[in-house]
Amino acid sequence: MGNLWKWSGNSLLILLIYFCFVLGADVLAAPVDLVIVLDRSGSMAKHLNDPKGLAAPAAAFILEQLSLMGEDNRAAIVPFNDYVMVLGQKTADVRKALTRNIPGLIEMLRAGTSDDAFEFRENAPENPADFSRLLRSQMNENGETELDPALNLAGRILAEKPERQKVIVLLSDGKPEVNYKDRTRLQQLGEFLGMDLIKRYQSGGAANVKNQINKKYADYILDKTIKELIGNNISILPIAFEAGKRGSKGLAEFLKQIREMSEGDKNVPLTTSSTLIQKLMDFLPSGANHIQLHKGINFIEKNTTLTVKEHNITIPKFSNQVRFLFSFPNSHPAYKVGMKFYHNDKLVTDTGQILDYEVIHTRQRQRDNSLVYLSFRFKGKDITGKWRIELMDQSKAQAQGLPQTDLLIDVRADLNLEIQSIPQPDFMRTREPVEFKFTLFGGSGSSAYAIPLKKIDAFLLGRKPESISSESNRIRNIKYAKASTASWDKFDHPGLYMLKGWAYFIPKGFSGLRLKVYFKQFLKVQSADPVEAWFSYRGSRQKIPESKLPFPALGEELFIDFSNLLVQTSSKGYVSELNLKLEPLVHENLGVEASSWIYLKTGKIKRISKQIPFTVPLSVKLPEVINPDLPDGNYKTVLSLNNGITELDSLEIIVPVKIPRLVADKENINKLFAEKKDNPVITFENAIYYPGPVPHHFEIPLWNTSNSEASVSPFFPFVQGVKILDQAKNYLSSPRNDKVLFSHEDKVFLIPEKNAKKPGVIKASVVLQDDSLNGNSYMNMLHLKAERHRIKNIKLITHIKFVPRIYLLAMAGLSLFLSLIMLLKFKTWWKNRKLFEGFEGDQEHNELDCFSMFRKERLGGVTSARANATDKENSLLFQGRNWNYCVVKRNGGVKPQDSKNRYMVNTGDTIEIEKGKKIFHIRIDSVPKRLKPNDYRYSINKSMFNNGNRMWTYLISGFIFALFGLYMFVWPYGILKLLQL
Repeated sequence: MGNLWKWSGNSLLILLIYFCFVLGADVLAAPVDLVIVLDRSGSMAKHLNDPKGLAAPAAAFILEQLSLMGEDNRAAIVPFNDYVMVLGQKTADVRKALTRNIPGLIEMLRAGTSDDAFEFRENAPENPADFSRLLRSQMNENGETELDPALNLAGRILAEKPERQKVIVLLSDGKPEVNYKDRTRLQQLGEFLGMDLIKRYQSGGAANVKNQINKKYADYILDKTIKELIGNNISILPIAFEAGKRGSKGLAEFLKQIREMSEGDKNVPLTTSSTLIQKLMDFLPSGANHIQLHKGINFIEKNTTLTVKEHNITIPKFSNQVRFLFSFPNSHPAYKVGMKFYHNDKLVTDTGQILDYEVIHTRQRQRDNSLVYLSFRFKGKDITGKWRIELMDQSKAQAQGLPQTDLLIDVRADLNLEIQSIPQPDFMRTREPVEFKFTLFGGSGSSAYAIPLKKIDAFLLGRKPESISSESNRIRNIKYAKASTASWDKFDHPGLYMLKGWAYFIPKGFSGLRLKVYFKQFLKVQSADPVEAWFSYRGSRQKIPESKLPFPALGEELFIDFSNLLVQTSSKGYVSELNLKLEPLVHENLGVEASSWIYLKTGKIKRISKQIPFTVPLSVKLPEVINPDLPDGNYKTVLSLNNGITELDSLEIIVPVKIPRLVADKENINKLFAEKKDNPVITFENAIYYPGPVPHHFEIPLWNTSNSEASVSPFFPFVQGVKILDQAKNYLSSPRNDKVLFSHEDKVFLIPEKNAKKPGVIKASVVLQDDSLNGNSYMNMLHLKAERHRIKNIKLITHIKFVPRIYLLAMAGLSLFLSLIMLLKFKTWWKNRKLFEGFEGDQEHNELDCFSMFRKERLGGVTSARANATDKENSLLFQGRNWNYCVVKRNGGVKPQDSKNRYMVNTGDTIEIEKGKKIFHIRIDSVPKRLKPNDYRYSINKSMFNNGNRMWTYLISGFIFALFGLYMFVWPYGILKLLQL
């Protein structure tokens, strides 16, 4: 935000603008197209640098000046702050911006600064109330001084008609500043200003980082934007005011640089005090058909009790319109001023009442409704001869007197300054002398007459190519007569030059000051010796066929350096006046520009010869930040080889472009991007089933369409979610909720190249901080940025669907019920545990019980065959009880039963016991020779309880179900949080 408005009075503004506008306008030839670039940043507000609200009256005065200069002149107004607009248009349309309806533009300025209901006379809007609101919003003072987009828009507006004169008037109160709130804008500028500097600012760098960015931004505007405008023959005329409360001392120097680059001089006055009026006396020029006759500074020196003031002036015979402009430096709402105009002693106007002549009457006011200026323009009849003006106090009882007043009188004239040259402008060559002849004619047709010139200030300025743009020379050898002549020794370099300056004269019978005529003419200077040169491929001297140069595809590869292109010449000696020019890179079908993608490292060829060609340093590179709407396809540009401004050869360069992007579906990796719908917003959804500030996660798989791994930086412009009211409508119209907060987990995610087997994953989460939002859905937009990739937007939607508490309590009850069943099962098994332990002795029958009791029934017993058996003999017999059983040998055979229903037991035998549906399979693992309880081993392979281990499963499961049930009963949503559902 820059700042510059500290005034000593309204007339200061009027004369300052008058100076800047007339000094730069080419009024000789074609009509003028003018764009006023009007600063509406926050520093222009009432309490800062424009307390009186003089910016709009200043712009209105410029428009009046343009109207006086010619009926065919056109204008547009471009207000700017953080954003750039065309005054009166909802959406900027450069084709319809310029208009000849100058009074309509002035009316829009007044309506945009009016707080009251405005009655339109010059415009006819369908809805005046809506139109007034639009104008007020566009003229509202807020935001930063984002100058570059405003200058670019003005340049596009003026590009329509190349045959017309093109002028930009920059009316600002400060040096340019970046819109730091716009992250996308910062990323775009990072390509030119340096991403390291932008990242330092974004990471909370030192305070001087912002100053460094602003300085680089100003340099960028000078080096790129201003040069491009000048290259399109657009004059840029800045206006500097003294710094106000938040002023910028470096502004004057910045504006002087713009002025010098555009016009070759530094005539940008700076308002340092009320003495500026005297400073301007030496600089105020006039135009060929617009002549200033009188600069009545301090026409009334200060507020006084004087009630009447007169002034007499003679209007020269070459005039066809005259304007009388009164400005009031220290005006107050109480002052009431009336005017009377006499022509040749006849009253023609009395305080706005038109008695004779066609009169255009304009008044402009300050914020407090006091007058800034009054303007009367007379036309339609012979206005030459003597005029008398009377200024009168019309306040109540003439109690106020007349305010301090400045008077400016200027005319539209029938004048023509004819400039002839030998040789003619298109046939000049370097190292050859040139003679210029200046003749000023008054009147027109058969009645034209020559007017002798008293003085000529003439300058020659280099314009194209850029290598001669710094040349500025004054012509000194001038002889004065009815036709004055000036000689110039020689031009050192070929190219386009501008002859500009002022011719001074005194009309016959005119008793006023010496008058000025401004002139500007372009001269095309060719090389003294013809030069032949052309483009060829390395290894060949032949001109490239069809003058077309196809480039490799750009996109899967992010940078291509083309080093196979040469410039050849047939000259045996060294040639040093050649230069290269590269046109903007433009989509072949849609006309969209991608100018900064193709680079020519140098535009000047210093020395080449037949033996030593020149390698053209041409490369194409995707920028770090890409316009998200830029289409894929073939982009074209033209590379021309010039001698000065004479084209020797040209190449049409075709660059196939497939901008890398991130896609959610691998099938879209090779799809071309033509419109925004080809890069749709990806939507991912999750649900929140329980209350509490616990993160709920999104995992977003992505593929990368380039051949390189992409480092993706995600960010949420706003972390708060937007409530979804209607799926079919724009969610962002809803207010954001600071209780639904989105975040991403890492600063950078790596997305693998297009041929990787698996996609990369972006991780984000949402936290709900208010339990009362149950039943709603919220959305947020995650922006993904990767260098030299399209920006990708991910829509994240979270649905809040708490599980009802009664369901969770029912689950707790079920868990406790299952726990009871498990514990009862364990109890049953526990009672039969002896079945699995073995060897419970039976002293009564002199045998050992080999199996525990099953429900108080013995399954069978093992006894000794002979008490005196030796260790080598098997002494164990199995004897059944009330169960059916048999012994199955290891080989599958069945041992026969003896008469006593007993069996000799051996290792590996399986005893199968059954009674009804109760079945036991017992395997003998170890049989000692003598019955020793510690040596005998068996295992149960099949039973009602399997092998007995399940008893502990029931016990553990019972405890788990019990703990789960109790936990769910005390904290119903706790388990959902633990499981991260």
